[in-house]
Amino acid sequence: MKRNRMPIRAACFFLGGWLMLCGLFSSCGKESKENQKETDEVVQTEMLLSSCALVYPSGANQTLKTAVTNLWREFSNRFGVTLELSDDFEAASADAPEILIGYTSRQESREAMEAIGYYDWTVRVVGSKLVVASHTEESLFAAVESLRTELLAEGKDERGNPAPILTAEKTHRSDTYEFFFDENPFSAYRIVYPDGNDLLKQKADRMAQLLKKRFSATIPVVSDAEPAQESEILFGVTNRTAYSAYYTGAEAPDRLHYVISAEGSRVLCVGTDSRTADSACERFIELFFGEVGYSYEWNLPDGFYLCDVAHATDADRTRDSGVDLRIMSYNILTSDFSAETAPFGDRCPYVASEILYYLPDVAGLQEVGENEYRLLEAAVGDTYAFTDKLTSTGAYSYTTLLYNKNTVRFVTGDNTPYVNAGSPRIRLMSWGLFTHIETGKRFLVVNTHWEVHENDKGYRVKQSQEMAAFVNELSAKYHCPVFTTGDFNTPETADYFQEYLTVSAQKEARYTAKRIANAKSDAVIDHINYTPNLSGAACLEALTFKLIRSGETVLGSDHDPIWADFRFSSP
Repeated sequence: MKRNRMPIRAACFFLGGWLMLCGLFSSCGKESKENQKETDEVVQTEMLLSSCALVYPSGANQTLKTAVTNLWREFSNRFGVTLELSDDFEAASADAPEILIGYTSRQESREAMEAIGYYDWTVRVVGSKLVVASHTEESLFAAVESLRTELLAEGKDERGNPAPILTAEKTHRSDTYEFFFDENPFSAYRIVYPDGNDLLKQKADRMAQLLKKRFSATIPVVSDAEPAQESEILFGVTNRTAYSAYYTGAEAPDRLHYVISAEGSRVLCVGTDSRTADSACERFIELFFGEVGYSYEWNLPDGFYLCDVAHATDADRTRDSGVDLRIMSYNILTSDFSAETAPFGDRCPYVASEILYYLPDVAGLQEVGENEYRLLEAAVGDTYAFTDKLTSTGAYSYTTLLYNKNTVRFVTGDNTPYVNAGSPRIRLMSWGLFTHIETGKRFLVVNTHWEVHENDKGYRVKQSQEMAAFVNELSAKYHCPVFTTGDFNTPETADYFQEYLTVSAQKEARYTAKRIANAKSDAVIDHINYTPNLSGAACLEALTFKLIRSGETVLGSDHDPIWADFRFSSP
């Protein structure tokens, strides 16, 4: 970059509050950004836009195409002007009036991008072109939004007819500074992986190939058997002793998290085992190489620091606007019932990462034995607590509730065994009354695990009747909406399951949510149900339902976790 970095470290950047999940990093300080300020440079101008073509890069992804299309509609709806909309595949004459969005093939786009920092954006006039330029997706969208809301006004064309005009040029200078700059050039770096680790070598090779393909940059890939040098991108737990604190010291992530850091002259993608290190490298590549078509060069923020859960990236992780509660149901497969079941100690990181990644407010868990309680509490106990672990006889309950201590408050609850049950430790209803901290609204969750064998179908029918009566009893007593979660061992098509929903006045989120992210499974026997309406009480609206099916869930349990997002509405 042509703009030099200021001689102080930029503040750390964190992803959506996830720092709180990793207790080891909760005390990390943020260094100040003295003398660093976001600034806007605005120059008054006037440019008639009614005859311009709207042009975007031919390699644009769908997100950028959608943003450009929305801008095209803005011209049509607001000004009654239909602009020509096209990509930059066809060359245009130097004096052709165009609105250029992003890194197009036009020389004017390149010149505008060279004049700004990597995290800046600009809307400027270059000859007959209006250039909207940046190096990153986020900045480009900010530039487009500024054009749409601030810089356009209704004027008149040469015939006196109403027409859109550009009222000002604007350049936004960000307070985010580049890690790579003139005195710390990217060309001096190499990628280092742990010697003998074929998985991380593949990741390092993949990154090098992407750099070559997208930016024509040749970066060496070496193992840590090579002597250390000053400028390195470290993938995984290498032997670089200067950064051993990230591997084994107070700053090291636990078995569930990874760390990505850009500090000094090193970039670190650290996980303390192969699973978390792999996630760190995948996340790094996704974060900084997903912007195809946005720039002719690559950079990352100076001082970047991310501690996150080792999990495959899922766009549905982020809650949509208006969501109040996320409810999960998950049969985690205890090791108590069969010697052939993989030990839960080996599977716990995968189960715990599902919980910490999606952050349900309450999760109904099934098949939680004494060992599972102990391991899960160690893994997620900073954020979550169980409502109860023991039955009235003092034995561990295999059906329980887990709640997020930061978002809901547990009021009261218990577990009630079925009268018609083979085992009262697993065939029971674990229930809890909660208060949603943000809204103050109360709600109930009842979690269960019905009989499994076909010859126990009579038990399942009776359990469905018992549970419907119990849900209605709790609803009447506490007068608040009820969620029911569980491994019902029953498809939704079963007559007695439908009767259960009818008697308890519940709906199933899998089929009633406004957005179904994924509902498919080999056997639909896990359910999340809810009370949509209750006279005089808060109502519930199901917004999103998702079944999580991935390589990680297969390694965690024989069931796929499911979750659903809900919104409280007025009675």
